[in-house]
Amino acid sequence: MPVHNPAIKKRYLEIPEPSLSDTLGDCQRLLREIEKALGYKGVKVEFIGNGSIDGAMKALLSVENLEKTQQIAESVTTFELTREPSYYGLYTSALFLPHTDMSLFPTVKIK
Repeated sequence: MPVHNPAIKKRYLEIPEPSLSDTLGDCQRLLREIEKALGYKGVKVEFIGNGSIDGAMKALLSVENLEKTQQIAESVTTFELTREPSYYGLYTSALFLPHTDMSLFPTVKIK
């Protein structure tokens, strides 16, 4: 697969609804659109189930994993969105259907 910088980018894809002629599941339709729109071939999705329980068990059963977990917990930075002045406006705008700023959704037309 191609390497991209930065490693994480926000991408928007329009996934077609399932139909009688396209009966793929949600995940398969998403993977098809990723390949078609972004050119990523052979993308695989691995479902981890309840990752929090698995992680807790690993931390409990291994001193090394417990120490790594503690290091990660100490390095986490919290960000309180409710104290961010612009957040409340964005949040309340997003509650409305259709959204109050339709320029954010150029493919959606109001009829």
